[in-house]
Amino acid sequence: MAIGFFISNHGFGHLMRNLPVIRQLLETTEEQLVLVCSEKHNQLAKEYLLTELPIVAIQRVKLINFDTDIGLKLNAFSLDVDRNATESAVRAYVNHFDELVLYGMRLLQNNQISKSVIDIVPWAITASKKMGIPSILIASFTWIEQYEPLLPVELVEFYQSVYEEVDVPILLELANQPTVQRFPNGVKVELIARKFHREEVKKIKSACSRPIVFLSIGGSNSGIDTQLNVENLPYFFIATEGLNIRGNNSLILNKETKNTQDYVMASDYCISKAGWSTLSEIMLARKPMALIQRPDVTEDQLLIKQLTDKKSAIGITVNELENIESILMKLTTYEFQLPNYKNDYDIIAKTILNTY
Repeated sequence: MAIGFFISNHGFGHLMRNLPVIRQLLETTEEQLVLVCSEKHNQLAKEYLLTELPIVAIQRVKLINFDTDIGLKLNAFSLDVDRNATESAVRAYVNHFDELVLYGMRLLQNNQISKSVIDIVPWAITASKKMGIPSILIASFTWIEQYEPLLPVELVEFYQSVYEEVDVPILLELANQPTVQRFPNGVKVELIARKFHREEVKKIKSACSRPIVFLSIGGSNSGIDTQLNVENLPYFFIATEGLNIRGNNSLILNKETKNTQDYVMASDYCISKAGWSTLSEIMLARKPMALIQRPDVTEDQLLIKQLTDKKSAIGITVNELENIESILMKLTTYEFQLPNYKNDYDIIAKTILNTY
């Protein structure tokens, strides 16, 4: 029998927060694992695991390439949601939902999956329910909150009915209140992130003679066209792809970089889109951060409010990136409160193993 992981391919954050759990299961058990996600996500997962574990452990993972989720559709070179494109995509998804469920049921049966770990793919929940297989939801949010302000009521209600079928919800630290209230008996854990590599962190820091600023806008978009000229600033900027940054004091990490978490730990300040997985790494690294507000993305707004209320972050707009010096002035003068969180990937792995 095997444990199935059904991971949303909206961005890379859902995969990133499951990789430490997958690694823990491979390191500490003889379980067979099945990872269902898009081809590019599965390739990234394989490459990451190859850097962390012996090949004999990775051979217990079967990768199934499948575009699992819809998520949000964004306008090109922007972080803004394209509402019409999102509604159209979600309607098509709902219309083909029964076909997706049938595919999921065959997949569960053919791969002898005995329990499903789901983040946060709706059809996998229903397929597991129909097959009598326990579903374990890993969530900081659901698509209900994301879609409520964007889509017609009947589409939101469809998602509500699906998430009601979850057997064991695992609620991550900083999960938004609507999600916490939706699953009152959920298992509460702290953060999850890939392990930091201390030697790599030292190497990154030693290569820079200036304070390091890490910038990220996530992988669920085509980038932003805002010009970031940092040439004359007394910092070294390390950015993920999608940012238009200019200056000899900057480095753009290519998409093949497997250890972005080490760049977070090596940095002095972080400027980021408010994706949960990136925030988890920043919080565990205890770095001051500025988070980019997106008024039409509920999850971002709820996360940013939690963190600004705790004085663990400041909020900024995309337009403010044009004056990055001003953001850095705020980051260097604000009195941040940075709590000590635990990396609970092992607790999550135990919860999965102990389910039924």
